[in-house]
Amino acid sequence: MVFNNATITDPQIIVDSFADHFSKSFTRDAASTLPSASLPYDNLTLTRVSDDDVLKAIKCLKPNMTSGPDEIPSLVIRDCAAVFADPLCFLFNLILNTSCYPMRWKTSAVRPIHKKDDRSEITNYRPIALISNFAKVFEYVLYNSSLHYVSHKLSPNQHGFTKCRSTETNLASISQYLSDALDNHSQVDVVYTDLSKAFDRIDHGLLLIKLESFGFSDNLVELIRSYLSDRFMYVGVNGYASKPFKQESGVPQGSVLGPLFFNIFINDLVDDLDVPHLLFADDMKIYLRIDSIDDALRLQGCIEEISRMCKLNNLVLNHLKCSIVSFTRKTKPLLFDYKIKGSILTRRESIRDLGVIFDSKLSFGEHIRTIAGTAFRALGFVLRAGREFSDVATLKLLYITYVRSRLEYASLVWSPIYDVHSSLLERVQRRFLKNVVFMLNGAYPPRGCPQGLLLGEVGLQSLLDRRMEHSVVFLFKLFRGLQECPHVLERISLRVSRSGSRVRSVFYIGQRHTDIGLKSPVTRMLRNYQSVEANIDIFCCSISQIKKFFSISS
Repeated sequence: MVFNNATITDPQIIVDSFADHFSKSFTRDAASTLPSASLPYDNLTLTRVSDDDVLKAIKCLKPNMTSGPDEIPSLVIRDCAAVFADPLCFLFNLILNTSCYPMRWKTSAVRPIHKKDDRSEITNYRPIALISNFAKVFEYVLYNSSLHYVSHKLSPNQHGFTKCRSTETNLASISQYLSDALDNHSQVDVVYTDLSKAFDRIDHGLLLIKLESFGFSDNLVELIRSYLSDRFMYVGVNGYASKPFKQESGVPQGSVLGPLFFNIFINDLVDDLDVPHLLFADDMKIYLRIDSIDDALRLQGCIEEISRMCKLNNLVLNHLKCSIVSFTRKTKPLLFDYKIKGSILTRRESIRDLGVIFDSKLSFGEHIRTIAGTAFRALGFVLRAGREFSDVATLKLLYITYVRSRLEYASLVWSPIYDVHSSLLERVQRRFLKNVVFMLNGAYPPRGCPQGLLLGEVGLQSLLDRRMEHSVVFLFKLFRGLQECPHVLERISLRVSRSGSRVRSVFYIGQRHTDIGLKSPVTRMLRNYQSVEANIDIFCCSISQIKKFFSISS
């Protein structure tokens, strides 16, 4: 391995170097500068838990969770839940009564995970922390008790670590806004921000102040103070353990409460913004239609407000990684030089946002070409690895997991409307189908063999049908409350038909002026649902019925 331009071969020195690198991410708490807000009337308190609370928390453990420093796997705790419930309940109540978190649970084992670039460079790794599964059970108890109290106080624009929200709801929101603007021949400037090591730089003192302002009782705040203080980590790889190092800031990695605390901490960063904005954990973007210089100055003011709030919260806004994309089809767009701390932001023609490449024309051509390329490479790996397989079902499972999933992620956002893009995606699946037919019949299908015959013989749906199914399921979840995406839901209009009207469609699809408007998430969902509305009623069916219909019809 390489660290500080020096080559290291000794395993013990390697793990110590990893520890040295990871420890630099933390910062000492600065003096708390935020004023403590007045406490709400209904404080969140938790004085006692029952055996049922513990059993519910144990069920939240995933069976495949790795063990922490105590080397007790979650599978053992789940299978022996009835045995562990009573002693854990006694221990948890003792923790709540004393507001003191056990020191044994404050130690985390860290595994280095490669991020990108050279694998021999230690700085190209990030830490993944493993904590005791018993500690996770206690955290689930606190999480289950506080989530309902906290969730409605968080920003409605936060889509990370939030129930019924995901990267797709975040992307669908921004995509709908951009589609509406470009369909009306307008321009939208989007500022993508970057917070340096935000999870590791959370100031514990400021976090406790914010927990108080959210209504956490004094006892809970003291317990969380104990929970955050004196935490230690060590890097463990292949039987070697580094010297322990202290986690002086940030939310505990690998914990259950960490993501919730992070959302609470950054919640006020966007409180005073008067422009549309979206967050997914620490990934934040602000945007606005730009029709005049005044709109650009308004967006610049919001950038300065975010910079001010980051400084107030002891967070680092990395202006070198912040960027601006102007989405427009205009030949002469208004190009304003947005600045952070006097530095002009980098202007880009395309950007990867939560796994989807957005280009300034909103064509998604670059994204489709990119995922097709990665899918072809993944397919090559699957076919090479499966040459000796005698079971086609196993090969199909590998294809669905490692190849098709790449072609379907967030398809509601970028789904193609041009044949050239659809054909490029279908070529990936066609190559797989021809190889499977060869395995079944001992001969490749003839050139020009209809795609439908190949799909039927292998038992797969076309990618087009899969994208249609996904959009209808997304619409179903929106109206059933299984998915929260208010920016998209508010754009959907229900049709009130007159008596005797021949129009039976439930939804009203507004007029669109351009291809961009036609492929917006709302228009795509409603048009796809309208094509199957005679057979599917999303107000009284189930997801399984929707999927069954598409599988039969294909």
